[in-house]
Amino acid sequence: MLKLLMIRERIKKFYSLYNKYVDPAIKFIITLVSMLIINANIGAMNVLKNPVVVLGICVVGALLPKTLTVMMLIAVTLVHILAISPASAAVIALVFIVMYLLFFRFTAKYSYVLLAVPFLFFVKMPFVIPILMGLCATPITIIPVLFGTLIYFFINYFATNFDQLVIASADDAVTMMTNMAFYVFKNPAFYFTAGVFAAVICLVYFVRRLSVDHAWVISACAGGLFCTVAMLLGCIIFDMSSMMSIAEVIIGGLLSTAVAWLIQLFVHSVDYTRTEYTQFEDDEYYYYVKAVPKVQVLPAEKSIKRINARKANSKNRKSGRK
Repeated sequence: MLKLLMIRERIKKFYSLYNKYVDPAIKFIITLVSMLIINANIGAMNVLKNPVVVLGICVVGALLPKTLTVMMLIAVTLVHILAISPASAAVIALVFIVMYLLFFRFTAKYSYVLLAVPFLFFVKMPFVIPILMGLCATPITIIPVLFGTLIYFFINYFATNFDQLVIASADDAVTMMTNMAFYVFKNPAFYFTAGVFAAVICLVYFVRRLSVDHAWVISACAGGLFCTVAMLLGCIIFDMSSMMSIAEVIIGGLLSTAVAWLIQLFVHSVDYTRTEYTQFEDDEYYYYVKAVPKVQVLPAEKSIKRINARKANSKNRKSGRK
């Protein structure tokens, strides 16, 4: 535990010194990973799969604000879908417009959640985001998590049916659009997954606000357990094999809980052994306060031992004469 806290302090110190370089580097990596996922699953436009173009988009994404970076990646997604089915691209564009009106104007600071949810679905660890949002944010983050889930279902539809969609004729545009709408908006797995994620955010948020020792750890474990059990039921009741198998749900739930616990250690590290209770009053209220100190890791003191080279040499000469 102490080593993890020391690593946390070193990371914080490093970031405070070099944040103007670290932030663009992180945005570059996020944009690169997003482009690789988009091109691997719905890469219908060969120009956007060119390594030079991908590198250029990543550089631009590193320089833009995060909200504009997300919008740029959404535009890339729409261009790929446009090459497959213009009608489907039009429907998805309308969905993104609604998403902009409901999301970017109110919870823009959580824009990277839109990218994180689909990515974590593909690596079979989607439970990380709802647990983290419950730990580090408020239930308002249900909105970006739901839209991130919606984006994943769109991408998963085109990835699953990519070969059929590419060879489909223009006369099949209406059928393609209808099938896509049914796959997403009439898919009980989508509504079940969205409901589970929303419930996990609320559960973790309310548990970690309780005035009990280790509330953050308890809330992270409770959220991971609830999400795993609920998604297992979803795999049994609904056909969710294209998303996650039962084994992947169990392993992903354990890994997601471990990652959430590790991140909360960096965000919220307190020493419950030194908890203090106090109370006071004013003209209108009595106040009962529980104060839990944060864990502070002091840097190790370096002891420097000076050796006088001249004295050492003179001693060696004397011993040599004897």
